[in-house]
Amino acid sequence: MNFFMKKSFYHLSPHIINLLGYNKRLFKFFKVQINGNPKIRKLKISDPRMVEIGDNSVISNVKINGKWYFLVLPNSKVSNIEINRHTIITPKNVYYGNEVEREVITFSFDLEGGVGLSHASSKEFQKLRNFWKSKEIAKKLIKILDKYELKSTWGVCGHLFLRECNGNHGFGIKDYYGDWFLYDPKTNYKENSSWYMPDLIEEMKSNNLIETGYHSFGHFKYWLINEFVAEKDMKIKDEIEKEYNLKMKSFIFPYNRINHIDILLKHKIKFIRGYINGVAPLGKVIDFKKFIYIDTNLFVSPLNMEMCIKKIKTCKPVNFNIFTHPWNWLGDNNFREFEKFCKFLSQYRDLMFKFNELENL
Repeated sequence: MNFFMKKSFYHLSPHIINLLGYNKRLFKFFKVQINGNPKIRKLKISDPRMVEIGDNSVISNVKINGKWYFLVLPNSKVSNIEINRHTIITPKNVYYGNEVEREVITFSFDLEGGVGLSHASSKEFQKLRNFWKSKEIAKKLIKILDKYELKSTWGVCGHLFLRECNGNHGFGIKDYYGDWFLYDPKTNYKENSSWYMPDLIEEMKSNNLIETGYHSFGHFKYWLINEFVAEKDMKIKDEIEKEYNLKMKSFIFPYNRINHIDILLKHKIKFIRGYINGVAPLGKVIDFKKFIYIDTNLFVSPLNMEMCIKKIKTCKPVNFNIFTHPWNWLGDNNFREFEKFCKFLSQYRDLMFKFNELENL
């Protein structure tokens, strides 16, 4: 991932919440997110930053001391663990992490095209499809990023790597809402640039300022898919890497909802962007040894750009995972606004950041 440091960004891709008017008292709260009916015994909490418990969890004798991220993913079991540092518990592993003690900014883009509407209702799709001119917009944004020598991470949906398809992508089971790709045009990149962007990706691949990351094949809701689909998704990622001679080490969770970390690590993902602290993301960068977690905490668009600039100027320490989509900047006036934002970031980088790149992460 691209971290925003002296003369560069260290790639890392974010996707979520702008902190308009959040209440600082939320930091004193913990959140137990329960969609199923987990068994919880003796969960003692003392002012944590965030506790999120997934479906079907069985928890016993957990004690949390201090202000830590604590995430229990679906189908996990916890017993006799004292949480005294950042912890993510999966069905197979427990990961402990320490915060990276440097001020960092990461800048990432979710490149989805029409794939991002895969699960929209027909009414939503018809209403929004004309706004998904992501390919043309992305080219203009990259030109501006190059002008200010800003590195960025682009989380690309896997379907966009295809040159053509017949709509059958081999998942073999039903989607959580029916068909996986209800609106798949089943054509090719010459006929439909919203679902196929191999030419753009080739340009991105040759750009030293861009890291190409993965955003799932079909903008999947990872908290809803099962292990079979997650494994299939990662195998497609591996095939794409071979075809394009790429190494996609960064995974940007669609909607920033985290799940199936064990499967991602198996397929050599090193950086993940999402959020644990759904109440008020803190923008931390946490080294979990086997992967780096970047907490997404700042969404930027023409509508809130000035607020984002003000927030970056006034917050100490400076830790932000800025994310956006190409389509957020549709319109000539908005490109001028994007350039204004990039100019600010480049000036801020040169003035404020005195560290070397975090090459060892």
